[in-house]
Formats: sequence, structure tokens, C-alpha cells
Amino acid sequence: MPERDSAFLKTLHLDDIVTGTVTRIADFGVTFVDLGGFEAKINIPELSTRRLGHPSEKLSVGQQVRARVVNICFLHEQVSLSLRNVPDPARTASPPNG
Repeated sequence: MPERDSAFLKTLHLDDIVTGTVTRIADFGVTFVDLGGFEAKINIPELSTRRLGHPSEKLSVGQQVRARVVNICFLHEQVSLSLRNVPDPARTASPPNG
């Protein structure tokens, strides 16, 4: 494993919320997301609580996404993400004082 990838993986924890950019959508239902130089994946069941025929029904290449880390595999250098149950930052923001 490249040292840079190893160091990045060590910063992640299950249930972390991360932001990335969709880099490609595979025909077999996996979406790949760039997390600042490390490519993570989102399997089609993790894209939505409703059934989708293809990831392109929900996402497009170049789109920014907020996702939850659901699996980290150090051995295979893989990170799996989910768009399900990701808190909306607008709803979790503190109200202004005063």
C-alpha cells in the first residue's frame, strides 16, 4: 500500500461523514468518489432508501457528495461509503445567537 494511502486510511473511522466528488459511475452499479486523491466506492444499495435501477438516477460525474464511511479495508485499500442516513448540515447547524 502506498504510504500516502495508508496514512489517509488511518484518518478515517466508521460513520465519519466525508465529502468527495463523483469520478465515475460503473455499469455494474458502483459509483466511485474521489476523497482528495483516494478513490472510495458506493454500492448501489447505499445510494438511496428507494430502489434505483442505475446510480445515474441519483448521481452524476463531477457531483459533490457527502457520505458516511461504512467500511474500511486496510488489506485491500478500499473504503465503502453510503449516502443513506447522512445528516443534512442545514438541519444540524446551530441556530444563531440572539
